[in-house]
Amino acid sequence: MNVIDALQNRISANKYDSGEVLSKDDIHYLVTAALEAPSAYNIQHTRFLAVTDAGAKAALRAVSYNQAKISEAAVTFIVLADLQGHTVLPVIAQRGVEAGVFGDEAGQGMVNAANSVYDGN
Repeated sequence: MNVIDALQNRISANKYDSGEVLSKDDIHYLVTAALEAPSAYNIQHTRFLAVTDAGAKAALRAVSYNQAKISEAAVTFIVLADLQGHTVLPVIAQRGVEAGVFGDEAGQGMVNAANSVYDGN
């Protein structure tokens, strides 16, 4: 099974070939694929940190309940969230309006809903 098939079939691997190495192109390809996942209000407010350095993975393992998979995987991804991502939603909503996906009222409704969820949280 290739990596994309594994992602699409939502398996969770716990054992890795610690000798495997992924190229920067492979890592970029994986992150690009992950960015296609849906997000709240289509904000796409996730960021990915790819950790390949053995020392850094060992430090992560130490604070991750000593899970072997943290240091054995060819790359360990840290998924981060842009806590201010909702502030770009007016631009995203306007693109939807301009593309004819939804009207002004629906776009403003999305912005208002996101602001009520994210502002101050």
